Parts: sequence; C-alpha cells; structure tokens
Amino acid sequence: MKTNINYTPYNREIIFNDGTWIFDKENKLVKQIDPGISPIIKVLPPAPQLNTIAGYGLKPSEQYWEALRPKMPDKLLEIVEDTDMSREDKIKLLDNNPEYYADEITFIENELKYLREGFWFFNKGQPCNLTHDNYFYLQYWWIDGKHPYFCYRDHEWFWSVKIFGEDDVLTYGTNHFKERRIGDSNKAQACGLRRTLCVPYHKTSMQSKDEDHASQIFELMTMVNWDKIPFYLQPIWNLDYQNKSSIKCFSPRARKHPNYKKKALESIMTFTNSNITALDGTKQNLIIDEEIGKAPDLSVYERHYIQIPCLKQGGAKRGFKICVSTVEEMVSGGGMNAFKLAEESHYNPPLKRSQLYPKEKVSQGTLSGLVNIFIPCNEGLYLEEIDPKTKEITRKSIDKYGIIDLKWTTTYILGEYAKEKNGNQEKYLAYLKKYPMFWEDCWRIIVEGCHFNVKILNQRRDELSFMQPAPYRKGNFRWKDGIPDSTVEWADDNDNGRWVLSKMLSNKESNAFSIMGNKKTPDNWWRFVMGCDPYKYGKKAGSDGGIAVFMKRDIGLDHKDKETKDFKTFNWVCTYSWRHRDLEQYAEDALMTAVYFGCKMAEETNFTYVNNYFERRGYGNYLHYFRTDDGMERDVAGQDTQAKQKMEYFRFLDDFINKHGLRINHPEIIDDCLNLQDDFQPFDRLVACSLALKAAMQEENFNVFRPSEIKKDELMERYYAGIELDSNFQPIYPN
Repeated sequence: MKTNINYTPYNREIIFNDGTWIFDKENKLVKQIDPGISPIIKVLPPAPQLNTIAGYGLKPSEQYWEALRPKMPDKLLEIVEDTDMSREDKIKLLDNNPEYYADEITFIENELKYLREGFWFFNKGQPCNLTHDNYFYLQYWWIDGKHPYFCYRDHEWFWSVKIFGEDDVLTYGTNHFKERRIGDSNKAQACGLRRTLCVPYHKTSMQSKDEDHASQIFELMTMVNWDKIPFYLQPIWNLDYQNKSSIKCFSPRARKHPNYKKKALESIMTFTNSNITALDGTKQNLIIDEEIGKAPDLSVYERHYIQIPCLKQGGAKRGFKICVSTVEEMVSGGGMNAFKLAEESHYNPPLKRSQLYPKEKVSQGTLSGLVNIFIPCNEGLYLEEIDPKTKEITRKSIDKYGIIDLKWTTTYILGEYAKEKNGNQEKYLAYLKKYPMFWEDCWRIIVEGCHFNVKILNQRRDELSFMQPAPYRKGNFRWKDGIPDSTVEWADDNDNGRWVLSKMLSNKESNAFSIMGNKKTPDNWWRFVMGCDPYKYGKKAGSDGGIAVFMKRDIGLDHKDKETKDFKTFNWVCTYSWRHRDLEQYAEDALMTAVYFGCKMAEETNFTYVNNYFERRGYGNYLHYFRTDDGMERDVAGQDTQAKQKMEYFRFLDDFINKHGLRINHPEIIDDCLNLQDDFQPFDRLVACSLALKAAMQEENFNVFRPSEIKKDELMERYYAGIELDSNFQPIYPN
C-alpha cells in the first residue's frame, strides 16, 4: 500500500508533506520530495491488542471499512426512524426496557466511546486507527444522501487536525490548501459538529470569504447533518435557539418542556460575518476559516492574528483553527494574503524556500501558530469509469480499502497538463492550480491584466523551487560586535531573518568606503545601488518598509554583445520587507544595507525620514540623486512616487522581466510582480526594487562608467574628476 503511514503492530508513525508520486524516465512511480514544503514525522498511538481490533481473524481481502463499520441493530434503527416519537420518549423506551434492548444499549455506549476515543479496524491486513472526528465523519455525516467513503487521504487529513489542533500545545491548527471537491469543507464542519454534540461548553465559530458563503456552508452542510443526527447523539437543546446561523445546546426555556432546567452541554456552533474583527474579544475552542484565499477585499492574514488570542486563555492554548481554501479559485488579493499566512506556517521551513514574511512567532511550533498540510491531488482525486451501455460504474480510482490508484490519477492529471502545456499559457496555469501536485502549484498566479509576462515569471518561479542549492539565503545584517559605524556583517537566520540575500560579498568587497570631504563615501557605487521605500509611522500594519539592492551591469563581464541570459551582473541581489515599531530601527537597517554593499541609496521621498537619518549619521554621501532628462543630477536625493513615476516603474519592470526575468534569483520579487495592482499597494518591497532598477537603468542610458578592470584609485579619480578633493583624501580598504 502506498500510504503515508508506516505500520508495525506496536510502533506507528505518520509522515505529512512527504512528497509527490510521479513517473520516472522508466515510467515507474517514484516518490519525489516537494521542494516547497518539508516533511513532518509524528508518532501515532500504538495499536491495542490485535485481537481487540475490528476485523481480527478475517482474511485481508475481507478487511475494509464498509465491511467492518459498526452496524446499527435493527431494533434501534426502527426507533431512530420513528418520526412520531420524541427524543425523550425514545430514551425512556430504552431506559425502561434494558434487557430487551441490551444489544442496542451496548451499541450506543460503544458509539459514544468511539466518538471520544476513535475506532480501530483492520484494513487489508493493517491496523487502522480512525480519530474521533474521522469516525464521526464516516459514520454520521451525509454528503448528497450518502455517507463518505474511507480513504487514506482523509485519514491523513483528520490526523493532522488532531495532532496539530488538539494534541500539540505549541501549534494552533492547520492550513489546508487543496483542489476542488475533495470534501475538506465537509470534514471541517464535521469536526465542529462532533464537538458541539460531545464536548461541554465548546464554542465553534466559522468565518469565510463573505457572510453569504459562510451561511451557505452552515445551512447546506452543518444544518443538514444536524437534522439527521440520531436521537442517542442529540444533546439537550432548545428549539427556540435553533436558527440558520447557530446551534446552541442549552436547556429549553419553556417550563413545560421535559428537559427544562436539566443540565445541558451549553455548547455552541455558529458562523459570523467575514470582518477581520468579528471574533475579536471572544473565547473560542474551534475556529473554522473557510476559503481564506478567495477574499480580495479583506486581509485573512490580519484576521488570523486577531483570531489567535480568542484561542488562548491565560496565555495558554484553549482551542485551535482549521483553515481551508481551494487554490484553483484564489483571487489576487486574497491569494497573496493566504500565501503570506502560509509562509509563516511552515513547521519545518523548506530548504528551498525562505519564510519571506517573518515576524514574532505566535508559538514555538511556527511563526503563525498554524501548520501547512499539503496532500498532492493525485493522492485523493476521485475518478470513475462508466460503461457506456449499462451506465454502471466499472472502475473507481479509490478502492474499497481506501487506496488510491496512483498510476491512473497521475496519468489523468499529467494528461490534463499536456493539453495546454505548449498552448494557452493561462489555461496551462489554470490546470496546474486545478490539480496541484506540488506545493508551488497552489501559488501560481493567474490574473487577468497582469502587468508582466506571466509565463516568464512562473517558469522562473518553478526553476527557483527546484534549484539545489537555492540561489538565495535569509538572515540579518548587524554591526560587528554591536558597535555602530564599524563593519557590517551577515548572519544566516532562516527563522527570523529580515533580509533575503542572493550575493554574498567577500571581506574585501563589503563595507568599502573612502573619506571624502570628511564624510564616508561608498566605494561600490559603480557596482550596486539601493532602493528604499519607508513606511509612515502610525499607518496601518499592512504597510512594511521595503529595501532592495540592485547590481549594476559590469561591462567588463557583461558586454553589449553578450546574450542577456548569460549575464552575471545586472540583477537584484538583496531584498527586505519588514515593519519595526520604531521607524529609526528601519532606517538603521537601511543604513547597514548600504554600508555592507558600499552603495548609494535612493529613497521614495513621499516620506524622507531615511534620507534625513543618513545625513544625521554622517552618511550623506551615500544618498543617490536621480538625473534629469539632460543627464544632470537632481537637487534632491531620491524620488517621490506619483502616478507618472508608477507608470515609469511598470515600464522598467516590464522591460527587465522580458529581457532578464529568467535570471531573477528572488522568489519574493516574482510573487510581488505577479500580485501587483495598479497602485503598488502593499508592495513596498517592489517599490524599492523599482527605485534601484531605475537608478541602474538611468546610468545605463547615460553611460556612467563602471568597468571592473579599472583599479579603485583610478576609478575614484575619474569619478571625482573636476571636484576638488580633500587634501587628506585616502581610500580605505577593509580588511
């Protein structure tokens, strides 16, 4: 069996995110590690005595869920289906006739146990442990008039919820990004309803992309199944409390009701509007966040961090979340927020991809407190073959043992890919999102009116995902020994790094400066230029400070006759996106970046805090002055960003992507380009990239001299030609 669960009778483990089954060159199915998401190994509870497991002693071919699921006794089924008897009368009937209904009472007691502890059964010779939620889903949930079928894909899903939701005190639930019609919304609602029926004082709330969608899910999934719950699972509840927006298990208010003032569970399951503050200040045990990638007009990212305190009490965990979203229909704004949340939800950060949106961790498990769980679509895709004459189903991709026919599903999906691989690029990307086989497929951007070449950007994104090793690293710049104005050093930090770096400088290259007019002057101005887009203090938290460093074209390495695909220079080499509480800390980060690269800084001057900070610190010569149309430097450093400049940025970026897009070494820049809207909000990092690119392109147009073979003394002399040098001028070379 090709499953993610390794079995021995008393030692079992489950592997989440363990890769994707694909065909090799010999057309054999092999497991390929997914470079975008790392495996997570967890130990499962040991199996009980084998002779206590349902199906013990049967042939493996006779061991499967439908054959072994506990069947309701006939006499109990008659009582359940009797619509003339009330819940209370049915309970009295059993209580008054314990001997006659002994088997029925035993069945009910066992069912209540399974809903608390789970259920063990043999599946084709292997012991299989259903979680309490999985058992409830298979035994009591209805979808289109039928109970769901058992499959290992769902089995893994429910275990992820139990482990990272209930059991792990360091995590606050799971993210599930998946293909359409796989049933995850039904499973999430089943988790909520089981707890409402079984756990005292439990509070479940759901939010979705909008209130109408939440209402639809609640009515068509939760309420439909609530109405079908057999009497022996129905808690005391008040009919007056039932409406289309909630289930409340409280004692009836009517004095004549037989359950008046009887102790009730006082559990609640409800939904609310999609507003990011709708649950603020409430206490929750389970929050179901539906379609988090389909909400263009609200930030599910901000909503998540408002929800997290609702799941704590006294600083300790009291509840968890289940986040579900279909990736095929993600919209640009919502998809970006979902991606941002997902990047902070890597339990084991993948080697190939940085967490590009870091912040203080919600828990020790992940930055967000959530855990990404990705199951490739070929491990759960349900397919059927139907006889054209009899109209009967002759074959299913998931057999009675819940095992997927991977060869069939994989062949089908690859066939869908092949239809458009060399044709319409947008349709091809749509197929990749419809049938995501790898984590990266979830985040492919398909935006009508995207400003840039989507094919180039997505191709480069794929290449970066599979590169060994990755061409970028994550970490922080810092002053050596903590002494300001000394030497800036780099330190790798994949968890809490604020910078993404694709070019590490040697000790000789970094921190290069000279003293000019009693001021430090950057010596690598001819190699690098930096863009800086600050944020205004007090602005809403959605705005970050952006920094980007661009390596200018070295005509000694990349001459005019060289193909652009072979260029070694003329590319972004560093990015940064972060919001400090103190704006001065951001300005200090910008200063350290400029000092490390020995380059000049071009600030977006709608807000000139960083320019002023550089001047105060004695780094005024590190400011970049853009040129006028006649080639003269402007009087003011940096540039503001008005409508005219934004159009200019689009033009520079578009030209660069068309000529050099397949050399970009920063996935975060690609993601920003794919998600960019007309107003550049909230892509502060991309504004910084545009400023740096414009500065480099402008110097290309004006033929500013930058040959690598010229000695530094001669280069400095030529650069400052016509300027009276300080008599004490002396180039300073770092050790």
